[in-house]
Amino acid sequence: MLSELVNMIKQKQIVIWGVGAIQTDVEALFDLKVACYIDEALDQKRERIAPLQHPLKKPDEVKMEDKDLLFFIICEQEYGEIQQKLNDMGFAEHRHYVSYERLLYEYDFQELLDRIENQTQALWGLGKTFKDYNRYINENFRRISFYIDEQMASGLKSLDGKDVLAFEAARDRLQDVFLIITSAYYPQIDIKLRSLGKKPGVDYISIYTLQILIDHQTRLTKKYSFIDRRKNSDNLLLVLAGYKERLWEDIFRRIKAYTPSHYDVCIMSSGLYDIRLSEICQQNGWSYLSTGSNKISAIINTAIHIHAAAKFIFKMDEDIFITRGIFEKLLNTYKVFEKKERYQIGFVSPLIPVNTYGYVRVLEKLHLEAEWEARFGKLKYTDGLTHHYEISQNYHAAMFMWGDGNRILKDIDSLSHELGGQPLQYSICPNRYSIGMILFTRETWMDMGLFP
Repeated sequence: MLSELVNMIKQKQIVIWGVGAIQTDVEALFDLKVACYIDEALDQKRERIAPLQHPLKKPDEVKMEDKDLLFFIICEQEYGEIQQKLNDMGFAEHRHYVSYERLLYEYDFQELLDRIENQTQALWGLGKTFKDYNRYINENFRRISFYIDEQMASGLKSLDGKDVLAFEAARDRLQDVFLIITSAYYPQIDIKLRSLGKKPGVDYISIYTLQILIDHQTRLTKKYSFIDRRKNSDNLLLVLAGYKERLWEDIFRRIKAYTPSHYDVCIMSSGLYDIRLSEICQQNGWSYLSTGSNKISAIINTAIHIHAAAKFIFKMDEDIFITRGIFEKLLNTYKVFEKKERYQIGFVSPLIPVNTYGYVRVLEKLHLEAEWEARFGKLKYTDGLTHHYEISQNYHAAMFMWGDGNRILKDIDSLSHELGGQPLQYSICPNRYSIGMILFTRETWMDMGLFP
């Protein structure tokens, strides 16, 4: 299934900013219909590139064109500089342009990486690019059969016990290997390989592109079990569970009661498969993702990757007691804040009382500051590590926030109903915040390079 971004690009006139190795791969991998190129540094690299297949324009030439007909793909390393130029021209990120790294996150790379892993490899290019990537090559490619380098082949017959060949001498051996191009002259090499019927992304690829795809893969889980009940919804709820079974009856009852029926729900258990979780998912029509290795970031990344249609992603832990209307309120807050404020949103979260930021906001809203300070000392926003850390280290403080000796905080449903009836309010968190329940977008997830 094509992603929303790729579907949008298919309907636009593509302008590629920056020609060279990256542009060559991106254009081929996504089968782009390119209208023109922009490259203000073309003269500096003209000897390394191939003849351009589409017109070369200056930025001012596209400035006055209909912005909604164009889409820019930035294939240069200096993304920030080009981004500023496009912003000054009235173009908006994601709506009118993306970086090549962002676009490559949309590529269905698994088949390609499996092919590389299962084949022997050959490397073309032993110059500066090869030296720059030498450590990365040694760490990731263990089945190198031979090397190709037109200039060095006459004097260097072998490297690390592998033949160093000129292109003509290597032609008959190309059918048995996957070629990784480690040369700045990739656009010219691309033409030679295409003349033999080879295809980029099938038979060869540049090291620049391949590193991005491999790094993307390393943040996902390759081995997992997924029971698929997807609805392909724009909204996805991910629940990290598996270790606090005593809470499940109440937690999952609330999820079933308060999650909109059109949402995709996926329960994730990192490091284990739990038969009861699987049964709960079956009973409620939810998907279930489990992994053998306990790597939380990897399972979250994998779940988002699998749910390709999701635009808004709610992630919660198995010890979060949600209340009625939570999803609608978070989503509304996100959209209102995004429209009214100038901040770039990382994530939106409800007020979680047992949290070094959220508990202060709750106490302020309920006018309980004096009662807290009488029992636990000064009330301060803090990181919870170096000072004023009672909320994170004193269990009596946590019990107080759960209503111990304080009736106002005892019933979270009544409290949520009372506060939810007030006009929409939000605040900006300036320090550490727990991610027990957060809402973020797919774009944010990709822009930050997935969870580390």
